[in-house]
Amino acid sequence: MKLQVIIEKGDKVLYGRIEGNQLFNPVTAADTKKEVLDNLKMLIKDYQDNEGKGDKYWSKVNVDQVEFEFHYDLQAFFQEYDWITASAIARHADMNESLVRQYATGKKFPSIEQAKKIQKVIRELSKPLQSLSLFVQ
Repeated sequence: MKLQVIIEKGDKVLYGRIEGNQLFNPVTAADTKKEVLDNLKMLIKDYQDNEGKGDKYWSKVNVDQVEFEFHYDLQAFFQEYDWITASAIARHADMNESLVRQYATGKKFPSIEQAKKIQKVIRELSKPLQSLSLFVQ
């Protein structure tokens, strides 16, 4: 089973939430993505053990085996992958560097088209890394 987790950047923390799953939609905040994920697992287990005992959807979720699929807002993405610069993404996407940096800091928010363009570039740039090997003498 796959659960979609939306990761968003808050003032000083990351927020994580799982939406659209019947009566229970867990939300949490933490300093890191790992902590967000740990908190979400804890919330799900607590729900299953208590008020969600009869919930047909959540009773099928085994938090120790479930696969999480992450969806980031741009601020959270650039925080999580801080080795990727907004300027580099902008150059490869043929976008204004200052504008992409503003997206990364939350001063401005991209349209759906702009976000898709950035996502496409990120995926294209990551492809060569998947088959990369390092040579050591």
